[in-house]
Order: sequence, then C-alpha cells, then structure tokens
Amino acid sequence: MSNVLRLHIRPRGGLADHELSFGFCRERSVLGLGWAAPQSTDVRTWEDYLAAAVPLYGESGVTRVRDLHDGAVKDSLIWTRSPDAKYYLGRVLSPWRYIGDDPAARDADIANVVDVDLRRVADDAVPGGIQAAFRPNRTIQRVAQAPLCEYSKALWNGIEEVSRYAVAQLGAEAFYDLIDDQTAEDVAALWLQTIGWLIVPSSAKRSTMRFEFFMVSPDRSEVGRLQVKTGNVPLDPSDYEEEGYVTFLFQTRGRCLEPTSPNVVRIDPGALLDFALTNRHWLPTSARIWLDRLVSPTEA
Repeated sequence: MSNVLRLHIRPRGGLADHELSFGFCRERSVLGLGWAAPQSTDVRTWEDYLAAAVPLYGESGVTRVRDLHDGAVKDSLIWTRSPDAKYYLGRVLSPWRYIGDDPAARDADIANVVDVDLRRVADDAVPGGIQAAFRPNRTIQRVAQAPLCEYSKALWNGIEEVSRYAVAQLGAEAFYDLIDDQTAEDVAALWLQTIGWLIVPSSAKRSTMRFEFFMVSPDRSEVGRLQVKTGNVPLDPSDYEEEGYVTFLFQTRGRCLEPTSPNVVRIDPGALLDFALTNRHWLPTSARIWLDRLVSPTEA
C-alpha cells in the first residue's frame, strides 16, 4: 500500500548546508535523511544498519529512519520543500537503501534514502494542508488526511499524464483541507460582508496580532473582529469574551466549542462552505481553483 509523506531536508550533520543537501537529493534523484552509521561500517541490509546505528543514536534516535524505511514504500508519494520554499512531490521508485559510505552523502547528511522521481509543483497547486504539514519540526511524517492523500495521487497522475493511482472522488468536504490560511480568511471575510459587516482595511495587517481584521456594523453601533484557525488548531470561545467587541470565530474543521457569551459568534464551516459553493464567482482565485478541482458538477 502506498503512503503520502512529508519530509523536511534540514541537515544538522555533515556540512549542515541546506542547499547542498537539497541539491544532492535532486542530482541523485533520491530523498532521505541523515543518522549515518559510523564510518567504515559495512551496511548492506536494514539489519546491518540497525546493528550499527542503534548503539550510536539509541533506539529512539533512529525513529525517523524507521519512518522512512517503513513508510516510504514503492509508489508512495513524498512532499518536500527546497531552501527557497519551493514545493516538490516525489514518487518512490525503490525501497530504503543506505548510501552513508559515500563521502558526498555524508557531507550532505543524506545517508538513508529512497530513489524517487522528483517533480516541482506549482505554488498554486500546493494544498494549504500540505503547507501546514511543514510547520512541525519532525523530519518525516505521514500525511494523515484522506483528502490530501487523494489530491496528491490525482496531482501525480496529472504530472505524469498516466493514471498510476486510483483516486477517490473528492467532493466539497475536502475544501477546508486544501485551502491555505489566507484563503480561509478571505472566504470568511466575504461572508461577513454579505451579512452587513464592513471591514476596516487598515486593520487587515499581520501586526493585528490576535485577529485577522476589525469591522464595524453599518450603523457603527458595534465593532467586530475575526479570528480564523485552520488544521487542528482549536479555538476556545472563552478566550474571546472581551466586552466591547463582537468576535467571530472560524475553525475550518469545526474545532470550536459553542460560545456561551452573546458577543462571541461561531461560524459554522458547513454554512460557510455552502456560501462558497453558491457564490464562487465572488471568491478569490485561490478558492475557485480548489473548488473547480475538487467539486464535481453535480455537487456544485
């Protein structure tokens, strides 16, 4: 069974040069990580590697290498990112192998690898959920969300122009897994304006620490503000009960409790998705691209 994974290439050993390591992977058509066995060790099998590496790093120290060995099986897909924040998707062509006896590999701190067909992915084709997966420091991890896995397979089919992977139909419910933070904010902002709130443009700056922007009601009797979270980051309404504001909370996966204060409003993800589907002509390009890719005509 193929998997979808996310891999950071951020060397700490060797020459600890990110660009060198990423360039090595592209030149050799591999993706991998460090945790090299001691020099002059003859590593031919996985058992050889464990026998040499576990005494050096400890059992927990080789966890990431196990993740590569066990997870990056043939035909798995691996997302990675270059030093200049460009995204790549690689199809795994071979099982794990060890190349740490190569001096160039040790300089790059890339000792444990899989062979890949590595392709650059256009920025507007990278789902927000994949971008968010690069926030954790963990070197390698599986992509758990089914919509992201299905999208990755569909994307590869398009890249290669071959139906290599069977892909389940992705409907509207996948929308929130694929859009990024800014697109989620834009959709919420458009909806708020349709119910009468007027956004104060100068407040829509990243310096507005806790909130995306501030708003006023048409009669200027109330001041509103919006907080948006994506992925698994929850929102607790009790943190936003400050007097003098109407605070709208939008968590794309619904991870927000029902507010008990009258000045806190939870935006329902389902209702906002219905708004997006009904009014796609109002949406920013980024949102329309994802809807057009994922929603079949019968669902639109």
